[in-house]
This record gives sequence, structure tokens and C-alpha cells, in this order.
Amino acid sequence: MASTIKADTLQSTTSNVFVLNSAGTEYARFDSSGIPTFLKAASGGITIQKFTSGSGTYTSPAGVKAIKITLVGGGGGGGGINGSGAAGGGAGGATALWMYPSGFAAQTGYAYAVGAGGAGGVNTSASTGSTGGSTTFTIGATTVTAAGGAGGQASLGGTAAGGLGGTATNGTVNIEGGGGGESYGPSLLGGTGGSSTMGGGGRQAFGTATAGGNYGGGGAGAVNTAALVGGAGAGGIIIVEEFYI
Repeated sequence: MASTIKADTLQSTTSNVFVLNSAGTEYARFDSSGIPTFLKAASGGITIQKFTSGSGTYTSPAGVKAIKITLVGGGGGGGGINGSGAAGGGAGGATALWMYPSGFAAQTGYAYAVGAGGAGGVNTSASTGSTGGSTTFTIGATTVTAAGGAGGQASLGGTAAGGLGGTATNGTVNIEGGGGGESYGPSLLGGTGGSSTMGGGGRQAFGTATAGGNYGGGGAGAVNTAALVGGAGAGGIIIVEEFYI
């Protein structure tokens, strides 16, 4: 049976919102990303850890009975051009939800890696954006993967395709990232970046390409009569919810 924590008081600073009970005990702290960075394990509560870059080993606190893991891959970079042409948008990273993996044991180390966002295509040629990095989490013999979105293509001709959305494998729920938008040229609009479940794609524009939004959004393609780099994809994320009941 799930437990409910009642928030009696909200307090805020310039960078955090705190949730307190009537005794002044801190239950949760939300930073500017909107994701809890701490939730006290009181009366069968939960704690939350998040990882937004790099790789390493995850170890739960003592007393954790089960975990739920959300993985988002990195967004693909938008295409870049060196003059008149077309550049597609990078795709969004995939999402994988791993619900209460059976092989989990508290205070045991498990390897993880967070996919970086793909770089936008360079402005020295018609250049495809880079694919976003894959986000992975391994327990025992099982690795869950949320792949990054593919980069947007570029062309000095009339059109350029957007990247294909990242795909997820081995999760309880696997969600494909949104595909990048096609660009019609020459010199009209760059392709819109594809969205992930946690980040919007870069905005379509004539001119400077915009980056994908956190987490896992694809970058927009760059279109202009001048040389421009594509928008960068946003990096992925791992969120681990730790249950004490």
C-alpha cells in the first residue's frame, strides 16, 4: 500500500523550494530543474537520486526495498550548413522506465552512464549533426538502454531530413524519442528538433539554430545564407526512486 506524505509548509529561497511538516522537518527539496533532490524516508517514504552526466556506480541507501529507474537518452544535434541550403532537426532521446527490477539489492553498486547531447553540425560544409549518447543502467545480466536521438541531416540543395528518434530496450516501458523535423530550402527554415519525454526540441527558425531542451531534446537545424552550426542536443538523465516499504 502506497504511503502519502502531507506537506504542511512550503518555504523557498532563490534557488530551492522546501517542503516541511508541522515540526519543521524537511521532506523534499526541489531545485530549479523541478526534480526533487531529496525526499526524507520518513514513515515509509522515498528518496530520489538523479544523474545528469557522466558514468559511475549507483548505490542505494540502507533500508531500500525496491527502486524505479527512469532513463532518458541524449538528444541529437541539428544539421549545420556553410551557406544557402537546408538542415534538419536532431531527434529526441528515448525514454526507458524500469519498474522495480527483481535483481536489486540495497547498498550494492550498479553501473550507469548518462548520454551526452549530440553536437550540432559544423558550418564548414553541409554537415549532419551528431547522434546523442545512450543512457544505460545495469543490474546483474540486464542492461536497460535509452538510446540517443540521431542528428539532423544537411544539404546544399532543396531539403534535408531530420534525425530518427532514439529507441529504448529492456525497460518495463520503452518510449521512442520524437523525430527531428525536415528542412525545406534553400534558405527557408531549419528543421525543428525532436522532443523527448522530458525535453522539447529546438525551435524552428531562419537563422541561428536553438538547442534542445533538458532533458534529451534534439537541436534545431541551422538555415541562413551565411555559415551556421546546428543546435546542440540536450544531455540525458537518470532518475532513481528509492522505496522503503
